[in-house]
Amino acid sequence: MNVPWRELSVVVLGPLVVLALALGLWRSADAAVTRAEMAQGRLAHALARPIQSPEAEAQAALVPGETAGLAASALQALVLAAVQPSGAEVVELAAGAVDPAAPLTRLHMTLQLKASEAELVAALVALEGAVPLIVVDRLDAQGAGQGPGQDPTLAATLALSAWAGKVTP
Repeated sequence: MNVPWRELSVVVLGPLVVLALALGLWRSADAAVTRAEMAQGRLAHALARPIQSPEAEAQAALVPGETAGLAASALQALVLAAVQPSGAEVVELAAGAVDPAAPLTRLHMTLQLKASEAELVAALVALEGAVPLIVVDRLDAQGAGQGPGQDPTLAATLALSAWAGKVTP
């Protein structure tokens, strides 16, 4: 029996190409549905949140404290609360200069961590999502060694800042 390979390849390859294109379109549509569902969830969460005045939302972004010392202390507590769940080891947390700029005061802080790469990323994500707003001004990370069977450890120094309302020195 003489099989016409050319005709057979067209008959077999044609539906395979159509199937591959259909599968690609299905994956693309599935990804779009997933993104839409995530956006819908975020929108529902935002709509469920009570509406606040712009002044109240602005106040929530500021570190509380009537004096520079109290505001710096509150910022230290906020940084520790944000970073500790990540598993990163806090080596040092030092308050820096206070820049009074009417009507706001900028607070500076230096944070030194020892952490795996995953712990450092988790700490950065936690700081980014913190309320009041904490800004990572600078990040320096260096390898600090590795134990047997462990992830590499990083030594990281972060320059942080946050804003407080008008404080007395």
